[in-house]
Order: sequence, then C-alpha cells, then structure tokens
Amino acid sequence: MLKDKPNEPNDSGWVIFSGHEEDEFNSNPDNFQIVALGVVLNVDDSILAFINESPLCAYERNEFGQFDKIHDYDWETYLSE
Repeated sequence: MLKDKPNEPNDSGWVIFSGHEEDEFNSNPDNFQIVALGVVLNVDDSILAFINESPLCAYERNEFGQFDKIHDYDWETYLSE
C-alpha cells in the first residue's frame, strides 16, 4: 500500500494493491475502484497504525504478515505514470 498526495478533498491518498498485479492490469483504470477507508479497515484494521502517515510513503507485508515501510520506493517512476 502507498500514500500519494490526495487528488481532491475527500481523497485520503492511499492506494492499495495485492502485490500480484501485472503492469497491463495496472495500466487499465477500469480495474480500480474508490472505496472508503472504513471499508478497508473492516477487511484489515492493521493499517490503522499507518493511516495518518504523510505522503509519500509505501508499505508492504513481510513474511510474517506485518507491514514494513519501504524506504527505497521508486516514487519517480510511480509519479511519472
């Protein structure tokens, strides 16, 4: 999951991926939907610890299922897409 700068007032900036998406899938906006953070928290409330992080930040699950911050995330590539 990553937090970008919000695009509008009701946008939290959070983007959540499974980690298994192909580039072709990610390039099609029809494959994405906007959901309330409450919906996401109902599925996995472990992200609550990160919800107020400032943009730009990224996290991924480690082998124990816990989120680790990605310190070397390639924001340049992400933001240029």
